[in-house]
This record gives sequence, C-alpha cells and structure tokens, in this order.
Amino acid sequence: MTDLIKLGFSTENDGVRNREILSEAARSGGDIRLDTPGIYPLADTVFLYDDTSLYFGAGVYLKRVYDGVDHGSLFVNEGALRSEWNKSITITGMKVINDGVYSSYDTAKSGKGITGLRAIIALSYVSGLVIRDFETLDLPAPSYGIQVCTFENLLIENVHIEGKKDGIHLGRGKNFAIRHGYFRTYDDPIALNAHDYSTACPQLGWIENGVIEDCH
Repeated sequence: MTDLIKLGFSTENDGVRNREILSEAARSGGDIRLDTPGIYPLADTVFLYDDTSLYFGAGVYLKRVYDGVDHGSLFVNEGALRSEWNKSITITGMKVINDGVYSSYDTAKSGKGITGLRAIIALSYVSGLVIRDFETLDLPAPSYGIQVCTFENLLIENVHIEGKKDGIHLGRGKNFAIRHGYFRTYDDPIALNAHDYSTACPQLGWIENGVIEDCH
C-alpha cells in the first residue's frame, strides 16, 4: 500500500508538485491512499495504469489549479493515448473542487489526452473500472464529471455531481451499472452517447447491457 502523505503529497504543495508525486505513485500501480483530511492542490493530468486502486478518505478534497499550460482532464488512463486497453482501475472517495478549472474540448494537442475526452475522470479503452463515492459540486462547462468511452465492465455508484455540464457521460461500451446517484446539472445528469460530436465522444459505437437505478 502506498501512502501519499509519506511520499510528500501535501496541502502546502503547489498543484504541479502534487501531480508529480501522485503520477509517480500511479506508475507503480497497486493500492494508493490519501487519508489525511485537507484540501490538496492538483494541476494538469495524472495518468492511471493497470491494477491501480486510488482511495481518498473522509475530509480529503482535490482542488484543481491551472498551471498556465494545459486544460487537460484531471485523470486519464495511459492506454487511451495509444488506443490500448487498461484493466482493473478503482477510484474510491474522490471529491474534487474545480474552482473554475475546466477540461478543454481537445487535449490531444498537448499530448495529455485524446480528442473528445474532457472530464475530471476521462477514461477510454478500459476494462474492469469501478468508481465509488465520487463528488464534485462546481462542475464547469465544458467539462464532464466522469467520462468513459470504449469500455467493458463498468460500475459507478454513490455519486453526487452538481454543475454546468454532464455528470456522467458514456460513449461506446458494454456491461455497466450506474447506481445511487444525485445530480443537479445544467446539461445531462447521465448521457449515453453512442453517437455524438467528435469533441464530446472519442469513438462511435453501441452502448450495450447496462442498468441505471436509484439516480435522482
């Protein structure tokens, strides 16, 4: 188990330093934890790899800060850049303060994503993804809260998303469940977009075999 605090992740760091620490931990995969309550600045994009579990404890908030270079997604799986699959990624307890920082329509130009991925958590080509207890209450346009395209076996549960754009935005994929969600969004709370504009969906294709329940 990797304790981010022991690696130097801190409320006193700038967002770039915290991103470097979290990115280095993510490269090794495994269980990564942040249990100490506080508001932690985080800039730019953190890439996620196979067999990675991120856990954020009660009272932990990630605050997005603009580093003056990029408006990429906050978390992207590294396989998305090459259209290669990542497997077994779990994110639990993530609470994000956006503070006006958004994910742009086209992060491909900066090498921090692919066209059409624009969310706090923006994943493509992913199998065995679990997102639990996610919260963001100031989602800015044009960012989505959670975006997943080209997926297999997806579970999203216990989420609270408020703001100006889609809460959960799915592109093509199969075998999914979205449960126990509360939404207050200007645009779609949950969007199932098998076909959409290129700036909103990296790939086209069917969305199959899913259930949405207890979402309000």
